[in-house]
Amino acid sequence: MPQALAYLVTSVAEVDYSLPRFADFRPSLLGPEQPRTGRTPIIKSASLLRDDSSNVPLGGSLYCGLVLIHTSVLVAKGMPKKSERTRQRIVEAANRLFYHKGYNQTSFSDVVTAADVPRGNIYYYFKTKDEILEAAIGYRIGRIRHMLEGWNGNYRTPIERLHRFIDILSDSAEAIMRYGCPMGTLNTELGKSQAKLQEQAENLFKVFESWLSDQFAELGYAGRAHELALRLMSQGQGISVLAHVHNDPGFLRREKQRLGEWLNQLADGNDDCA
Repeated sequence: MPQALAYLVTSVAEVDYSLPRFADFRPSLLGPEQPRTGRTPIIKSASLLRDDSSNVPLGGSLYCGLVLIHTSVLVAKGMPKKSERTRQRIVEAANRLFYHKGYNQTSFSDVVTAADVPRGNIYYYFKTKDEILEAAIGYRIGRIRHMLEGWNGNYRTPIERLHRFIDILSDSAEAIMRYGCPMGTLNTELGKSQAKLQEQAENLFKVFESWLSDQFAELGYAGRAHELALRLMSQGQGISVLAHVHNDPGFLRREKQRLGEWLNQLADGNDDCA
């Protein structure tokens, strides 16, 4: 009898449900939205636990998370898992809605519609809206860190990187006019009556605070780096709020220019403006 392998399956890309036994375990193996493909079973990734020479039918059997897979099954690495793609689509859709409508004004139905997933399937990934928010914040933080790492690589000096930071105001002018700052509006909304959620949203600011502090320290203001980082962020937030309130792109443009002039003075060693 050919040798089989026992795996703890961590993700599954495809399974041929026409093979014996797999059809009986569809919910626990793949979750609610995996299609019946009729193609060769493919396991994306698995942890090898032990060899097993027992008599296993082709295609394998499922026992509480353990799958006995015949050695002829293809192990395909690097293939994106459909459930991961679906979860990411939900998170990205929710992230946009929380910015455009606000967290409390966004319903599960809104997220389902925007993500284009069956309503029942969303509960496979998230049991509560708070869980979706936590994932959306994590998604935002990941994007911010990726952006900042790119700036560190693309701009040689701290003053160049600081100017790139305030360029966010002009790059996002249209969205700011309509919705305000995505970090500021979320924290303001949650801070009124949802303190625990706001503590998570605060981390969006902390990522920028840390990075800006590094820039001011490199610019020669190590002793006041965090203070200057907070000052720059507070001015940026004030500009965003008033530009949103008055729907005035000219105001945003002028105030951003003043911020740039302030940064240049700091770079020139003008301690008086600090």
